[in-house]
Amino acid sequence: YCDGSTCLKISEKLVVPKYGFSDALRKKSEGKLYTFYVYRAQGETTYPPENVNVADLGGVMWYLHNEIVGRADWGYKRKFDITRILRYKVQTRATQPLLDRGMNFGVRFAFDSGQCTGPFSCDEAWQNYGYFVGCNKLQTGFPFPDFKVAYDGVWYSLPGKCPQMKFFEKTNKSAQSHGLQCIEDQPGGFCDEPSGTADCTYNFEDAGEISLDELEGISGDYHAWIKSGKREYDRITDHGTGMTFWDKLDDPTLAKKRVSAAKALFEKHYPGSYEGIDEPPCDFDFFAFYKMAPGGFKDNGPQTPKKIKEPPCGAAQPGDKCYEEISWAKSDGIYANPEWYPGLTPQSSIEDFQKVMHGSGGTACPMPCGVLS
Repeated sequence: YCDGSTCLKISEKLVVPKYGFSDALRKKSEGKLYTFYVYRAQGETTYPPENVNVADLGGVMWYLHNEIVGRADWGYKRKFDITRILRYKVQTRATQPLLDRGMNFGVRFAFDSGQCTGPFSCDEAWQNYGYFVGCNKLQTGFPFPDFKVAYDGVWYSLPGKCPQMKFFEKTNKSAQSHGLQCIEDQPGGFCDEPSGTADCTYNFEDAGEISLDELEGISGDYHAWIKSGKREYDRITDHGTGMTFWDKLDDPTLAKKRVSAAKALFEKHYPGSYEGIDEPPCDFDFFAFYKMAPGGFKDNGPQTPKKIKEPPCGAAQPGDKCYEEISWAKSDGIYANPEWYPGLTPQSSIEDFQKVMHGSGGTACPMPCGVLS
């Protein structure tokens, strides 16, 4: 059972909190009812979007580009065997304490296997504001990402029943699991008609899906396509092989084109479905949410949002891990596996090796700032 970064072993002694919501959280709010689409990248398994993170179309396309396609550690297949983008029509209404601080959305909590992992204390935030829907602009850097990205998008968090336990613990019926008790005592925010009370802040319904193969223009069997040597995207070269759809991760113009292509494909399969749908503003405010919370902010973690920063850079130096990896690459690696070092020869500079190895991921090398002598 976790509350942010603090976790307790699940045992018979564990006490699952049952929130004593204030009168303001027990009453219907004056908040506006927003109706909009959210998206989730998924494989063939389907499960309801509760205790998960979802995104607008820009957010899910950045997730696919940054974390799913072009993964050498997955044999250049899509990570998690993702095959499609699911769309949900969501309605949200903020609780009154959240509205009183000028927000329709709270902090965007991260969920891992159905468990809230922060930032900071999930319990305290829900005690103060109810089971709010959280939002996070990709461009703001809090809580993530803390580096510049080309995609203009938003991530959301949807708290469901027992959001502090992982999926498998919630349904564990053993005496010490507390899963069924947690589900009863922590109902989450899903309901039929969002009213803005503590436990009734959002609903959702299926609104279609699109295939990544169709979006990218892959016909036939995807695995055979990969086996033939083609690649959706390569993180070293920043482009695909036999495909250009994901070329240039950090190009804002191409990012917009990819998002537009995904929207056009949804419109092709579900004509007119975007009529009357407007994405709400992500109006989460760090100071108002934490510093002005009822009872104050009690967590001991940092209380200022992270600033967006450029990726750290540095030159490999004799004796450090990056320098050792480059030395091995120049003396052995490039001869044994030249495809790992595209565009390089054994005579290429240390900086050139460092740049390629940094781009491949999985090495100790940062982006080089200058040329080593």
